[in-house]
This record gives sequence, C-alpha cells and structure tokens, in this order.
Amino acid sequence: MSLFSDLSNADFRGLCPVLEGLSDADIERLRAHLEECRFEIGDLLMQSGSCGRQVLLIARGRLRVVSDGDETQGVVLSFCARGELLGEINALTAGGHCADVIAEEEVFA
Repeated sequence: MSLFSDLSNADFRGLCPVLEGLSDADIERLRAHLEECRFEIGDLLMQSGSCGRQVLLIARGRLRVVSDGDETQGVVLSFCARGELLGEINALTAGGHCADVIAEEEVFA
C-alpha cells in the first residue's frame, strides 16, 4: 500500500468517496496541504472529550474506536482502515471527540 504522496491522482481519488469528484488540479492543491503522519501500535490519535481541528484520512493501517473509559476497558464501537476519514465532525463543530481512537497497527494518515 502506498502513502498519499506515492498514489496516482486516480488512486488518491479512489481512497474516499468525498474525493471522487475532484479534478486533478483540486487533488494537487489538496496534496500540497497534506501532512503525512505515522502512528505506532497503541498510540492514542484522538481522545474522547478533547477538541481537535485535525482531520485524518487513513492511508494505511487499522484503528480501534473505543467508548469512554480506559483503552483496555472501553467498548469497541468500530474499526477504521484505509480510505476512512476521522475527526471531520469535530473539525467543523465546537464539540469534543465522542470516542477514543487508538492505533491497532502501524498507521499512516
């Protein structure tokens, strides 16, 4: 699996439905603003209740979304993987994250 910088415009567009309608010029403008991040297994990417303005598009890896509580005791709500967006609602609203997001494996976003 490639990181964003290694993907063709068509493959980048195919990562996520929200990107499907973008022109090549739009994709190049978006790429110019992307910062690729790497997270290790067990890293906490988002914490319930905290406010953030970062939106993550997952390029590689798997994340666990866990309800309030400690990372080992909380209820697993879902898993996220390649092509999924995280944090977009929190970036657009004044509220905090509604769950913890933890790296299940090495993650590139």
